[in-house]
Amino acid sequence: MSINDSKGKTELKCIFCGKTLAADEAVRYRGALSCTECASKQKPVDQFNETPFYLTAATGCILGLTIALYALVHTLKFANVGPAFYYPPLDLYFAAFMVSVPLQTIGFYALNRMDLRRLAIVIVVVGIVTIAALGWSLYDFVFAGPSYRLEGTFTIMPKGYNYYPTAGGLLFLFHLAAGSSVLLSLGRKKVENLAIATGALYLLGGGLAVFSYLVPPVAFLHAFMYAVAFIFFFTREDTKEKEPVETVRYQAVKLGD
Repeated sequence: MSINDSKGKTELKCIFCGKTLAADEAVRYRGALSCTECASKQKPVDQFNETPFYLTAATGCILGLTIALYALVHTLKFANVGPAFYYPPLDLYFAAFMVSVPLQTIGFYALNRMDLRRLAIVIVVVGIVTIAALGWSLYDFVFAGPSYRLEGTFTIMPKGYNYYPTAGGLLFLFHLAAGSSVLLSLGRKKVENLAIATGALYLLGGGLAVFSYLVPPVAFLHAFMYAVAFIFFFTREDTKEKEPVETVRYQAVKLGD
């Protein structure tokens, strides 16, 4: 835009081609004045394709759903035979979440990378630490094995480091961060009720998940949580940024005396 002092009028020019524009011909393109023809020729705003990340997280939810259902069936089938014979599927539990957690982490990062970037980074860090703890737990469980103390109740005692509370605690933190990220991102989602349900279930079901192989109702809640989370991620859509072209109306401006 240039000023013609001799006439006391505002002169509008396209920033791309230099063409003088009438007030009703000018558009604002990325903060600058342009003619419609030049604005339409510009390269579109690059869009981040979030769909593959959401589908990856949905896959992780399917895996979480599968292991939760397995824990439910396993508990219903074998827990009533007596503590001396019941062997909870902790090896499969740890192994499954070693795969499920990073897949979910990818989706939560994509979900929060724009508006809640710090939270997205926190989820990634918590996810990495959780994966490491699960791997260490799996190694210790498989190669060192649990020992059993039978005093009327069934108790798992680790031979190596205290793997179960460590892995369970970090899984809880991961689910806490995941649920918080969903609830804090409300308003940017297409289905608000589904987002609320997903966030709430991550907070509730994730906190109780470590008991899923011992308490059937908890295993069911854990499975239900991942079923809802799968629908949540599977139905997510890319966050599209509008092309920054706006019509403007300019009036002649006369400079001061």
